[in-house]
Amino acid sequence: MDEKKLKKLEKILEKRGCLMNHQINVMELNFEKEEDAEWFENIVEVSPEHSAVSCLMSMKSLGNKRTRHKFVFNITDMDNFISLLDEE
Repeated sequence: MDEKKLKKLEKILEKRGCLMNHQINVMELNFEKEEDAEWFENIVEVSPEHSAVSCLMSMKSLGNKRTRHKFVFNITDMDNFISLLDEE
């Protein structure tokens, strides 16, 4: 994946307290605050037929408020994904 695009995505997400972990085919985002996790989930789920991601898995730990909210997914369109997050 293009390093410039990853840096731009990282900059957009850092104000949301998000840790980003990019693997070859998978992206993992970890949000500290529940409201930031909900912000991300709402953006991605608004129009799933035009989504920039696929195979979104949301993992929230039950009973432990200090655990980060984790999302694991594939990005199908990085430019669209950055655009969606940058608009908010």
